[in-house]
Order: sequence, then C-alpha cells, then structure tokens
Amino acid sequence: MVRKAKDFEQEIVQNMCGGDGDVVLHHAFHGNEITSKICACCTVTLQPGCSVGPHEHHTDDEIYYIISGHGVVEEGNGPVPVGPGDAILTGNGGTHQIANTAEEPLVFLAVVVQY
Repeated sequence: MVRKAKDFEQEIVQNMCGGDGDVVLHHAFHGNEITSKICACCTVTLQPGCSVGPHEHHTDDEIYYIISGHGVVEEGNGPVPVGPGDAILTGNGGTHQIANTAEEPLVFLAVVVQY
C-alpha cells in the first residue's frame, strides 16, 4: 500500500500527555490497517516551545526517529539533546518526554509496537 503524504490524516492534540502547546500528528497508517503489532505510525511536529509530556510504555515500545529540527528528550537520566538522524527507543515500563528547544519545528517519526 502506498499512501502519499498529502493523504495522511492530520490530528492536532493540545497539551499531549500534559506537554505544552499543540502537537501535530500526520498519520501514515492506523493500527487497524496494519496486520502486525504496530499500533501507530505517524510523523509528529512540535513547533518551538511545544512538547509531548511524560508518559509510560508498559505494554509497547515507542520509537522516535528525528527527521528535522532539534529538541531534548528526557527518559529519567536527565535531558539529552537530539537532532536529525537520532533515534530514541522507550519501552519495558520506561517513561519519556520530548520538547522542541530550537527556533524551527521539530519533526520526528513515531512508531508504537505492542508486545
């Protein structure tokens, strides 16, 4: 299946997981379209100053792959700066959050895989 970017469903979530500002999701595919245990596959855009607040992953892994922009991820070990090409994996009950700390949008691919 090929889905053109112009056909992705857009969703805007305010204060996602208690974060700041609006989070813009562009859903490439929904879980009901995928036969594996992937339940989300989308790009996420955080404008400057916006964030996804802390949330846990007990029954799934979440992968972030940074496409453009810069930000900070926190997984309990203190803040870690991230930029294009960096990847983050959170699961096994771990908690993480991400914030855009730059002057340009932070865009990343988010994939959630159930155990």
